[in-house]
Amino acid sequence: MEDIIRKLTHDNRKFNSEWNKIEKELEEKCYQGNISSILDALAEYVLQEPQTPCPSEMKFTFVTHVIDALDYRNKKKSNKSLFDHVFQVFIRVFDQGQIDQWHLGFLKELYWHFEMREYLSKRILLIEQLLLSLQKHPFTLTSKNQSILESWEHFWCYDIFDSNLLDEKIFETMKEKFQQLCQFAARNSSSSPFWSKITSHLIDNLPELFNSYVNPTDAKIDLEIYCFTKNSDYKKLIRERFSNQVNLFKANYPQVVLTIENLLLKNNIEEAEYFFDDVLLKHISAIPDLELLLQMFIRISPKISIEQREEFTRRILSNLSSKLKEVKVNKKLWPLFINLAIVALELHTSEGPFCADELLIKENFYPWKELGERLGKIIYLCGSYDDFILSEQSYFNKFDNLQDILSTIYDRAKVNNNLFRETHSHALKYSLRWASPPQKSDANKQQWTIHVYKMGIFMINLIDRKQITLDIYSQLLQKLYIRLQLEEDIDDETEGTEQEFFIKLTECLSIYTEILKTLSSSIHNTLNSIFLIILDQSRQNEDGSTSFGHVIFDRLWSEFSETIITEKDARIYEPSVSKLYTVARNEEKQETDLFQCWSTFWNTVGVRFPQIAINQIETLLDEFIDRDQIGFMFLLQNVYPQRPEPFHARINKIIQVSFQNNNIKQSRGVYLVLLQTIGKHHPEIISSAHTDFIFTSLSTIQPKLNDAELHGLFQFLTPVASVQPNLFDKHQKDMIRIAIETQNTSVFYCLQKYFISSTIINGKNVAKDHLDKIISLLQRKDGCTQDNRDLMIHACELIGIRHKQIVEEKRPIFVALSCLQLVHFIDNTKMTKENQQVLEQSRQEIEIIERKVQKTKTDIQQVKSTVKRQELNITNMKAHVGTINTQLQDVTQRVDIHQKEIERIDAKTLSYVPVWASDVCKLLNRRTSNDWRLLGRRFGYSSSELRHWASQVDPCMALLNEWYMTHKTDEATFGLVKVLKEIGRKDVEDIIQKAVKNAGETIPDEITDFDIHRLPPIFLSYQWNSQAMVSQLKGRLEEAGYSCWMDVGHMGGGSKLHSKIDKGIRGAKVVLCCMNKDYGKSDSCVGQVNLAISTGKPLIPIQMEKQTWPPEGALGPLMSEYLFIRFFDRKATNDPNFWPDDKFSELLGQIRYYVAPDPDMISERYKDWFVPRVENLIFLKQPNKETTKMQHGTQSSLADIPLLISHPQIMISYQWDRQSDILALYKRLTELGYRVWLDIFQMGGGDSLFAKIDEGIRNAQCVLACITPKYTLSTNCRREMSLADALGKPIIPLLLEQLNEDWPPVGPMALVFTGKVYIDFRSHQNNNIWQGKEYDQILVKLKQLISDVQNENPKEHLVDVKRSSSSAARLNKTTITTTSTLSVKPIDSAPITVRSRTCSII
Repeated sequence: MEDIIRKLTHDNRKFNSEWNKIEKELEEKCYQGNISSILDALAEYVLQEPQTPCPSEMKFTFVTHVIDALDYRNKKKSNKSLFDHVFQVFIRVFDQGQIDQWHLGFLKELYWHFEMREYLSKRILLIEQLLLSLQKHPFTLTSKNQSILESWEHFWCYDIFDSNLLDEKIFETMKEKFQQLCQFAARNSSSSPFWSKITSHLIDNLPELFNSYVNPTDAKIDLEIYCFTKNSDYKKLIRERFSNQVNLFKANYPQVVLTIENLLLKNNIEEAEYFFDDVLLKHISAIPDLELLLQMFIRISPKISIEQREEFTRRILSNLSSKLKEVKVNKKLWPLFINLAIVALELHTSEGPFCADELLIKENFYPWKELGERLGKIIYLCGSYDDFILSEQSYFNKFDNLQDILSTIYDRAKVNNNLFRETHSHALKYSLRWASPPQKSDANKQQWTIHVYKMGIFMINLIDRKQITLDIYSQLLQKLYIRLQLEEDIDDETEGTEQEFFIKLTECLSIYTEILKTLSSSIHNTLNSIFLIILDQSRQNEDGSTSFGHVIFDRLWSEFSETIITEKDARIYEPSVSKLYTVARNEEKQETDLFQCWSTFWNTVGVRFPQIAINQIETLLDEFIDRDQIGFMFLLQNVYPQRPEPFHARINKIIQVSFQNNNIKQSRGVYLVLLQTIGKHHPEIISSAHTDFIFTSLSTIQPKLNDAELHGLFQFLTPVASVQPNLFDKHQKDMIRIAIETQNTSVFYCLQKYFISSTIINGKNVAKDHLDKIISLLQRKDGCTQDNRDLMIHACELIGIRHKQIVEEKRPIFVALSCLQLVHFIDNTKMTKENQQVLEQSRQEIEIIERKVQKTKTDIQQVKSTVKRQELNITNMKAHVGTINTQLQDVTQRVDIHQKEIERIDAKTLSYVPVWASDVCKLLNRRTSNDWRLLGRRFGYSSSELRHWASQVDPCMALLNEWYMTHKTDEATFGLVKVLKEIGRKDVEDIIQKAVKNAGETIPDEITDFDIHRLPPIFLSYQWNSQAMVSQLKGRLEEAGYSCWMDVGHMGGGSKLHSKIDKGIRGAKVVLCCMNKDYGKSDSCVGQVNLAISTGKPLIPIQMEKQTWPPEGALGPLMSEYLFIRFFDRKATNDPNFWPDDKFSELLGQIRYYVAPDPDMISERYKDWFVPRVENLIFLKQPNKETTKMQHGTQSSLADIPLLISHPQIMISYQWDRQSDILALYKRLTELGYRVWLDIFQMGGGDSLFAKIDEGIRNAQCVLACITPKYTLSTNCRREMSLADALGKPIIPLLLEQLNEDWPPVGPMALVFTGKVYIDFRSHQNNNIWQGKEYDQILVKLKQLISDVQNENPKEHLVDVKRSSSSAARLNKTTITTTSTLSVKPIDSAPITVRSRTCSII
């Protein structure tokens, strides 16, 4: 049979023609010969068949017949050994044959007829050989063999790799080989669909194929193949494998990163995203080396093609950034994070800002101070996004992250101001750029897009204010000016962001104005032009809101006036000021805000440069008179001498409004001041009609004029009476009556001038009548004050100079009245040189009055000269008297201080300790090794407390007072005696035992559950649901210097519970009620509150979570009188360990009222927490020449040395929610030279703050009460006002906020404030409320109450303050020597403390 096969032809035609013969021979001899030999011959024939042309159908039939016959014979003989030979034939034909239908047909016939599937499933080695043979063929796809490859795919996938061959047992044995085959197939899948089909088939049928690797290096091979294979099933398998096995990921992490890099380099963004999301992002928290990943992205991102960058940032970089924001990483990696953010922005894609923002907002990660140039680059890159054009102008868009980045940088820069140096140049460049229209020739738009303006709002904030110059200011202002010149109805496609940008620019310009202090003339001209443009526009929009231009106007106008330093600059604004008034007084609509701007200009600039107001005097007078604009009074006083005519034309109206019944007292006083100015310069313009009206009004006006108003009125009438006494003849009786009733010196002085001038004009008879009236006044039983008596006697003397005979006739009366100087004048005897001088002065005064009566121009000038000379004499005399009064006041204050100290010690002695304590203290105060100090240490008191008591007059008494105050009397005495025994002080113990025995009492031998130790000053009362947060609070308080009592660490439960609570509360100085919603429902908490109130302990309620106030239930009436501290963060209400930092600071301040912190306990976190965060404790003006010389060569000036007020002139009472405003007031007053007491500068030391407040009020000359709704509810503020009222201290109410009721405030403070007129600051809610006419009213009142303030040289007040030793130590010997020459005498009681800033306050 084999011979026949070998002789067969390969020619198709010949084979077909001989087929009948061949078929017959096959039938005859098919059962002859060796089967193996026949198979070999058939295999040789198949392999020798030419490639072309394709074998004929007869040849396929021939092969099928032969194999079928051989298979039949084999099965009949059951020769199983033949199968090995069949397999080798199969392998030989497959290895040597072609990938075509001919060879495939032979292999398929062989495989199925000899049932090789079943045979192979039992022979592992043959399967391995089969897999190796398979990998020898590339199965490359061409345009001609697609159908052939599909046949081969089907044969291998469904015939050979069927369920028998891919059996679980076979797979477990040959797992590595199948993995290698799959890798081979995947690697070649890109060149042949055959291999892709094989890959997918293996993965589908062997799901556990890649659950583990036999060879670990195969994992790296898979990752390499992943980058170029096109088989999606294989890729998915690899991703799932690495996604589900974190250890596999860690072991191959570098190769994973390399895989992503290779995919990105091939711009295969989609596949990179799949692998990145499924593998790397899932295990990002397990990454062993994050630096490797960051460096890869920083390196590879710029290499991404421009076309692919948008997709890259959107699909990969954005996801990475979001994950990096959340994952915890080593802070040393911050440079890589910053660089990655920079790279993301450099890609210049719409998603780049999001990526950078996510990276930059990572909390508590970046050392912002070290960012340096990187920060500037981020600013530059953010600004470069201004070239993006949004497809739709939507307010919220993908570029909002740019403004978020700038906002983050600004927030950090506010904490680290040096960052502004890095942001300045780029921020300024872009601010100027965006303040101008875009320079795009094809855009023809006047605006940037929304995202640019939103960036600009934050970009302006990043300009360094320290680098602002006049040139920069001018550039920014010019941009604003150009914008305002555009048409008002410009089409705003930015939904208002363009206007918001320019409003922000204006706000910054206002700040720069305050920083620069002065502006150039060109800038003033630009500002004036801006104001003129805006004033042509409507004040309001259609919806009633303030228009864009006027918002800018309001912000600029409020600051520019302070920069006007010359009259030339002031005149620049005349056009805009004039136009402002026209708009403000528009007949159709009264623009009150604009009028306020107009009046502010004249009250500030006009007062400094009154010349510019001359042309506006009629308008100013009309406003002053008709609309009660009393703030113009100072300006009008300055302008009057230069242009009095408009005043004279309105004199009737001025006098009329001064005496209107509905005129408030404050306005009347102002009008009277103006009348004084007019009367002083031109008394001749006053007529009888005026005087008749005035004296008629005095009898009818309601309310009656007070003493100050009478003083003002008669100061006005005095110069009139001097030159026109005839106007007062008919009112002579009224003047005398008013003088007698009021004893007002000004009334007597006016009466004196009337008598004298009338005598000069009317002669002897009138003189006699006037003299009788004066004598009648002097003889009255109710008498006159000494000052008024002197005025009347002097009037007699002046009359005597003119008509001496008349006076001589009254000599006996003057003798009886003890008018000795007048008697000497009459007798011309015993005239000392001094009396002669007085007489000569009196004669000169008569001559002056005579010249006044002549009403000539020369006489008027002489009168002015004389009056000025007299005023100077009086001023000098008042100054001399004032100096003496100041010295007396200082002595009185020192005596009061010593007296109060004695009272305080006495009060302590009598408050808590037994009567025998004084004898005990005498012994224990003596310096020994076992004196009161050792006793205090055994009691458990801290070193700082002992040091504080050591500075007192009786330290042992202070110690015992503290001990008895915080313990029951029997327990305190028992503990004291027991400790005295331990320290060997039997002498003291005997005194106590004897005193107790004489009192009929006994000291117990033992007290159970009593520890001889001081108890914590803070008691924490809480409901157990808040235990975690209260425990955190306890730790923070102890770090701040306050030990706390909390039941977690002190209670054992059971019967001891109430006893320990009782001891804890009695031993505390203050009780903190940590209140949650269940606090009021707890019987234990309610009981603790009741016990604290009954024992007189101060309560500080703290809201641990949001709840109604006062709380419902039994605590409602108890808590309604207390102000709570909101101790929860609305943004994180579920976080039990979080509270706002400012509220914790408020809590520390409230505790400080009752107990001082222990410095030895204070941690570094809260070091110097009680030191006020302001530049100087007293804000002094720049030193004069002498102090400048003193400072030469020293390290610091007096202005830098913290000072502690010992004799304050002003005490400020306020509630802590307005602390920033109060600090601003404190600064302004101290800069004027006032000595001001403020509680935050008294936080140091060992006394409670209440003791210091008491001392501050007692020593102050007046109290400023800063009133808000919370102020009226504050227990501490009520105490301050009650004490000030009881001591009779002048109280000046400042109303800062609207109250819930009319004035006076309802409650305990009503009696204090009834009858007191407040100064209204409710409309001042901007950053600086201490300005305008209201602030001037404060200064006027302070000037009346504190006459000895020296505003010109506030440093001279150093004699009235204590200087801390730590501060003084900074001055060298030269400074001390020079200081002594300035008479800055030391205060003997100044404490000697350790050199530190803390002690500068203590």
